[in-house]
Amino acid sequence: MLKKIWKHKSIQTLWNWEFFRFLFAGAINTLFGYAIFVLAILVGIHYAIAIIISTVTGSIFNYFSYGIIAFRILDKKIVLRFIILYAVLYFFNLAIFKLFLLITSNKIVVGAMCLPIMVAVTYFSSKKFVYNKKNGKKEKTDQHHDSLLQ
Repeated sequence: MLKKIWKHKSIQTLWNWEFFRFLFAGAINTLFGYAIFVLAILVGIHYAIAIIISTVTGSIFNYFSYGIIAFRILDKKIVLRFIILYAVLYFFNLAIFKLFLLITSNKIVVGAMCLPIMVAVTYFSSKKFVYNKKNGKKEKTDQHHDSLLQ
C-alpha cells in the first residue's frame, strides 16, 4: 500500500522538488532541534547555551538529513562549509532570539517565533554555500535516490 502511494505521480512530483524535500527533512530536523532546546530550557539552562546545545546536536542530525534527503549530496568536502554555516546561523538565531525577547519573556515561545525565519535563512544559505551542485552534475546520492524510485 505504501509503495503504491509512494509511486503516485503527484507524490513523485513533490518529492522531485528540492524545496519540498528540504521542508520534509526540515520538519524532522526542527522537531529534533526544538525538542532539545525546550528540554534544555525546562531544566534551567540559559537560553544562549540551550541554543548552542540544540544547534550542535541538531546540526549533526541536519547534515545527514539535509544531505541525503533534501539536497542529495553527502560529501566530506562540504563538512567544513556546513560547520561554518551553522556557526553563523547560531549567531543569527541568537540575535533574533534577543529581539523577540523584547516581545515576550517566554523563552519557549520566543524559540518557536524564531523557527520560520531560521527555516528560510537555513534553506537559502545551505543551498548557496553548502549544497550547491556545480555544473548540473548528479551526485552519488542523486543516482542512489533515482534507482530507489524505479
